[in-house]
Amino acid sequence: MLLKQQINILRCIGTYQPISQINISKKIALLPKWVSLKVRELESMGLLQRVDSSRRGKFYILTENGYKVNLLLEQIELLTVK
Repeated sequence: MLLKQQINILRCIGTYQPISQINISKKIALLPKWVSLKVRELESMGLLQRVDSSRRGKFYILTENGYKVNLLLEQIELLTVK
């Protein structure tokens, strides 16, 4: 089960990937320490992957499973908006 903060982070990464933790924090107005914790949880679930860039630091992208979950969340969002 995904928590609201995890869903927000997953949706944010799906929209803006590749994205850093600090930019996730700014986009969804969540403290960086909470983003860090939730990103680790999502990564351990196999939904995110960290990509290291020697020039720009660490970024996150969705894994194949993360992409599938993000699509389902998008569909649910569309259904609830109607």
